[in-house]
Amino acid sequence: MRTLTRNKRVFYLCRRNPASASVKTFVTPVTISANFDIARSEVDIMTFGENYMNYARSNVDNVVGGLFTRGDRIYLTEPSPFNSLCNDADYEVDGVLPSINNTEIVYNRLSGSNVT
Repeated sequence: MRTLTRNKRVFYLCRRNPASASVKTFVTPVTISANFDIARSEVDIMTFGENYMNYARSNVDNVVGGLFTRGDRIYLTEPSPFNSLCNDADYEVDGVLPSINNTEIVYNRLSGSNVT
């Protein structure tokens, strides 16, 4: 049920620019279609603690999971115009957890974002 195409949501991944070491800059966003779930269950409360409301996760296949690295930024709506600092992004990738069949991505909401 979690991997059905009809349940997938489109969001935009801004990968960190590896050439910029001193300042975090990002490359042009890539469109990703995946399941995006806000953390709200009892297991999430035990995992993330009292700040569970600031976390989200998605399960993707390993091919798409290979695009994510810790520190990348996520937009839930298309960024226009694109800012190379991504200071108005909604989430930041907090963890990438690969397994045999799929990869779980954990996102941390950035302060000041208007995501509900």
